[in-house]
Amino acid sequence: MVAATLLASAGARAADLPSSAAPPAPAPAFAASDPWSGPWVGVYGGWGFSSPSGNFNVTGDPSDITPAIQSQVNGSGAGAISANGFLGGVQGGWNLRLSTDTVVGVEADVGYAGLRGGRTGSGTIPAPYNAPYTVSQHYSTDWQAAVRARGGYLVNPSTLLFVEAGPAFGGVRYGGSFVDFIPAANYHETEAASASAMKIGLTLGGGVEYMIGPSLSLRAEYLYTRFPSINMTGVSNPLLPVPVPGNVAHSSGALNQNAFRIGLNYLFR
Repeated sequence: MVAATLLASAGARAADLPSSAAPPAPAPAFAASDPWSGPWVGVYGGWGFSSPSGNFNVTGDPSDITPAIQSQVNGSGAGAISANGFLGGVQGGWNLRLSTDTVVGVEADVGYAGLRGGRTGSGTIPAPYNAPYTVSQHYSTDWQAAVRARGGYLVNPSTLLFVEAGPAFGGVRYGGSFVDFIPAANYHETEAASASAMKIGLTLGGGVEYMIGPSLSLRAEYLYTRFPSINMTGVSNPLLPVPVPGNVAHSSGALNQNAFRIGLNYLFR
């Protein structure tokens, strides 16, 4: 009887002792008001530079534009066009934090793109013309926009390293001209063409984003953008004293753009 009483008393005291089992895991710290989850808006600015590929080809009556002349002029019209300028606009998107260190999202931007550039080639068409000539080309952009998917790794709670890619859209202008002077006839011959168009290309890049306040982040990134060629055709100037309607200029240029941008974003929490 005494032993049973002692055992019951010991069991009661053991039941009153705190449990040695591990406490439940705390809820993820990013679940409630995480700056890396939800919508955001911001502005960006930067500098773009590129070397659009330019090609200028002339065709026409073989008695006027011989294969040798055609090869010479076309060689003067082939090459890279150096273009650069300021970029700036607005951006926004949505982030989703998948885990402690993984963030994905989608974003879009639109803004001014002031890339401007050109190149000039020259030479002299041999006898019987003995005509000095120039081939000029110019390339510019007016605006650009993009929609990108983004994925990133949180180095620490405030610093996100990311990569991004998606379609790009841009307003592109391109033009080319051929002008020569024929001393024997005392006149200039001109073939010129220009065009503007919206082009759809591809952009990809990466960067780093850093939280500088509870709802503010500073972002630096590099983006490479490729737009397809813009093509034009121009005929000989009909106002020339001796026009050559059969002479045609074919011009094309494609833009490969590199850009470094800095952005300031507000993240809704």
